[in-house]
Amino acid sequence: VYGLGDNTYGELGPSKLSLNKFTLMQFEQLNSSIAKIACGARHTLILLENGELYCLGDNSEGQCFGYTARISSPIQVTMDLKERIVDCYCGYTHNLIVLENGDVMTWGDSSGGKLGYNEEHFSQTTPKVIFSLKQKCVNKVCLGFQMSVITTGKYEPPKIEQ
Repeated sequence: VYGLGDNTYGELGPSKLSLNKFTLMQFEQLNSSIAKIACGARHTLILLENGELYCLGDNSEGQCFGYTARISSPIQVTMDLKERIVDCYCGYTHNLIVLENGDVMTWGDSSGGKLGYNEEHFSQTTPKVIFSLKQKCVNKVCLGFQMSVITTGKYEPPKIEQ
């Protein structure tokens, strides 16, 4: 993994505060290949191919899942999930994950109702399912500063080949 830019909150790992050229980041604790990296304003999510999710950087709004300090080394986001995480997204200070069964979960800063729970809290440190998206197939996701935009289609369970 290579990083570049401001690293004030540790969102690029344990290195200098500012990286003005691409710098190799080595995260020994990651035990599988990286499937996706998502970047917020001051935090980063790393999704591994085995479905494990890691976070590093700022946690001022609970976006790094309950840790209270800046995290400059990836820490696994541990949740008691029955389904595997297949996708992840970062907004400015909020996150969204998609599970294998199609469920969508969000957490972090909830100002403006951007987490999708039809309620507004200042922060939600534990991922919650967005029930209005239950059994829908997420096609595209875009998380911005104070918003979340999600397109869906009809949910179809994975086909099992005989």
